[in-house]
Amino acid sequence: MFEELMQRGYDSDKNGEAHPAFPGFIGQLSPDECKLLSSLAKGIVEVPYQYTKGEHYTAAGPLEHASIFTDLTFPAFINIYAQHLEAMGFLMPLIGVGTGVVEQGAYAGFQRYVFNLRLNGFGRLFYRAVTRHNDSGDKPS
Repeated sequence: MFEELMQRGYDSDKNGEAHPAFPGFIGQLSPDECKLLSSLAKGIVEVPYQYTKGEHYTAAGPLEHASIFTDLTFPAFINIYAQHLEAMGFLMPLIGVGTGVVEQGAYAGFQRYVFNLRLNGFGRLFYRAVTRHNDSGDKPS
């Protein structure tokens, strides 16, 4: 990441492709957050966070996270990663969205809520500045 950012800093043709704060951000990211940023560069990531039924609610469990985020070392920390990336200014605001009532399994009858994680313009600029990828997530030819 840092190498790509430094190359942009020395290339006058790419002068506006990085922000002065970007080098400091690299050291704040965990390896799992880097993986999540890469996934977000390809589109919206849906993160289950809560199930409700009447007055009862429960948080989405680590097993559900593990089944969705197989590439993360610590998938149970996905909510922490999302909050950190939002605090760094890389994500659109975290807003819970209801996705419907679960029909079977441990949460049958519960309303499922998710965070739809997506990069904002600053987050996309950061991702482009520290990688060789374009907005679609594909490597340029």
